Amino acid sequence: MAADRLVVSDLLCCLVYKFGKIPLKELKAVLLDFYDAEAIAEARLLLKDVEAFKADLKLPYMPAARRNDTTGELNDIVTILSTVDEQKLYGRLPKYVSQGPDNMPSIHMGEGDLNCLLSLIRKLGKKLMEWELRWAPL
Repeated sequence: MAADRLVVSDLLCCLVYKFGKIPLKELKAVLLDFYDAEAIAEARLLLKDVEAFKADLKLPYMPAARRNDTTGELNDIVTILSTVDEQKLYGRLPKYVSQGPDNMPSIHMGEGDLNCLLSLIRKLGKKLMEWELRWAPL
């Protein structure tokens, strides 16, 4: 089974772990800022890992011309991962691991899980400002 296999890929480790927890647009921006074109090109090994169960997976068309464009390559990688997730085939992927935490970008706390909490704090701050203005001595 492919899920028992460990594959060292810092980018894929970060992408798979953060996928679904952070909006894709923000996650892609962080990955493009942190990783160079060579690391993104190496992450296309996801396509090779998917080849093992490609008969069960219906991938959308991805033109080969985008392989020279880092943004296009990352979009292809995210598309493959999204398709695997939509078709509930995550368990067939190998486990992607990183060589160390310094090889992965840190994503600040304002994204993902704490976003709703920060939104609530901002709303409370606005209400307090309104009350201060309303009750300020004339």
